[in-house]
Amino acid sequence: NLGKRLVKTPKVYFLDTGFLCYLNGITQTHQVFKGPTAGSLLETVVLGELLREFYARGEIPRIFWWRTSDGQEVDFVVERRGRLIPMEVKLSTQQNREMIRGLVSFVELFRSEVERAYLVNMADRPVALHDRIHTLPCEVLLRRTIV
Repeated sequence: NLGKRLVKTPKVYFLDTGFLCYLNGITQTHQVFKGPTAGSLLETVVLGELLREFYARGEIPRIFWWRTSDGQEVDFVVERRGRLIPMEVKLSTQQNREMIRGLVSFVELFRSEVERAYLVNMADRPVALHDRIHTLPCEVLLRRTIV
């Protein structure tokens, strides 16, 4: 039963990244990509872009976080038009099997609802990692529509 394995804990995001940086004491550009909050800040930027994309279309966003009791997780699951688009965000230019472990589990569990899944990272170009999982460079996310 998938419902019994889910962890139902909310996540909180400050969508004003300038305020978030202020609260975290980030005052220099180079600090954005270093330190313990760098990955969370990137997640916040990605969430903000997804929300802006939905609102620009006049749609209400349906974006969730997925985590199971055995530790599988996906940062964002976007629901749109009856389809699911899972996204994992990593502040890295590299990609490996461990980074997409949650995405692979999600795709296997919800195969019929998932067309594609993304590892959003700092890579310079998109790369296929699995039959339905591709990297999505942050730069590309900031320049185009994905959902």
